[in-house]
Amino acid sequence: MKTYDTEPAAALIRPIAGPDTVILSVQNGVDNDERIARVVGQGTAICAAAQVNAHVEAPGVIGQTAGPGRLIFGANAGNLGERIEQIYRRCKEAGIAAEIQPDIKAVLWEKFVFICGFSGTTALTRLTIGPVLGCQETKAFLRETMTEVEAVARSQGVALARGLADRYVTFAGGLEPWALGSMAHDLHSGKRLELESLNGTVVRLGRAAGVPAPLNFAIYAALKPFVDGPPAAPRPGG
Repeated sequence: MKTYDTEPAAALIRPIAGPDTVILSVQNGVDNDERIARVVGQGTAICAAAQVNAHVEAPGVIGQTAGPGRLIFGANAGNLGERIEQIYRRCKEAGIAAEIQPDIKAVLWEKFVFICGFSGTTALTRLTIGPVLGCQETKAFLRETMTEVEAVARSQGVALARGLADRYVTFAGGLEPWALGSMAHDLHSGKRLELESLNGTVVRLGRAAGVPAPLNFAIYAALKPFVDGPPAAPRPGG
């Protein structure tokens, strides 16, 4: 699920939020619960990782690739364990694949490693994953982009498994060769990009922690003019 304006969206909820209100965010990114809490209040937001590769094909029509997908909830995010259990049970009753993991931050960052590389590289190159992996230099770019995200995650105290980048390059090789990241789909469609919540967050957190992320910065800098849709073309003499 894409992330664009988490805090403004949360501000719309604040006037109707009560003491029992819980907001479930399944958006991409690693800090959505913190951003929501800044607006609505602590102890209201639950984050879940949505592990599915999908895109909007048309209004009301969602295209999905790369397996059935699932939702992963943290075991006790924000001391809302019972609420999480309730949501988990409702998902299972509705036939939605779901599971509970004790460390949601690690789960979110593991997904973040992949999506920053996959979505960022396919958007930057305007290529599907098949041609990306078919060129050794571009394949290396994908891997090193994810390696940078791993390093930034560890600077934030997140305990990730070693070798995620290599594992995800192998995983990408098992996808349909025409697969694209969600940000690449948005770029092709002329839509807004979730750049700030993906590679932009890697650059921001990396700078603050003194961890270099030059490939993520390259993706961020190259796509920034498209963040609100295609930039207006300059006119001669204008």
